[in-house]
Amino acid sequence: LKLKMYTQVRLAQDVSAEVAKLISEDGLIGPGDDFQMQYGTSSAPENRNLGYAQEYAAGGAFNYISPYFFEIMKGDNTFFDENIYKDIEDPRIPYYFYNQLPDGATDADAENPCSYCPSRSGTPFLSIWMFSFNIDPNEGFDQSSSQTVMGLYPIGGRYDDGQGGAVNFNGAADTPQRLLTYYARKYLEAELAITGVTDGDARALLEEAIRASFDKVDEIAAAASAPALVEEDVEAYIAAVLERYDAADAEGKLEHIMTQKWIATYGFGVDAYTDYRRTG
Repeated sequence: LKLKMYTQVRLAQDVSAEVAKLISEDGLIGPGDDFQMQYGTSSAPENRNLGYAQEYAAGGAFNYISPYFFEIMKGDNTFFDENIYKDIEDPRIPYYFYNQLPDGATDADAENPCSYCPSRSGTPFLSIWMFSFNIDPNEGFDQSSSQTVMGLYPIGGRYDDGQGGAVNFNGAADTPQRLLTYYARKYLEAELAITGVTDGDARALLEEAIRASFDKVDEIAAAASAPALVEEDVEAYIAAVLERYDAADAEGKLEHIMTQKWIATYGFGVDAYTDYRRTG
């Protein structure tokens, strides 16, 4: 927690000595030490992940997934500009998002005329545009049984196996709410290194952070008896990200670190908000 606080005030004061002391004491959170809110599967009393309890009721899906976030992970160009991970598809997608429409679905398969439709990405992903652009008259139609919802990793929903099917309290339910994690610690260290607060190896720390992020997905998948990530896909993704990192300037390298952290912390937006305020 101290490391996080020092990172958040690094622009206002010199925290290099305090951070160096903290790291040298070797008392920081390690693998398996994640601080998180544990949930169960009971509904009376309610003990399920709160996001699951809201989003997985039959016809109850309410929160649309940001197409921008999806496009970053999918490796597509975003609405605004070129994705820094263009053509690099993130293997965590089926753990992050559950498509109620099956693979091969068309726009006509949505329960109502759609806004951000399957034809946009060539996948069953269905949402609305993330801003109030009013670019499509179909944004207001109910899609609660067609829209893409949060999946296994963030809220204990379903792993997306491509078969589709409407949500109806048919997920794991008990995925914990991550608060302070080992991977977040490594992303903090990478940020501190690339910004000169420490003399750490930012690239090596970024790689450690990404690998720890994938380990967390596998941990949650195993608890829900979902398929594990494919090692070859993970290695190819990490290699591609690090290649883009190597080609970037200092500002771009920080963008890679913060973007990877943003992806990893999906399901807990507090850190993403404060990170964006600090780094842009």
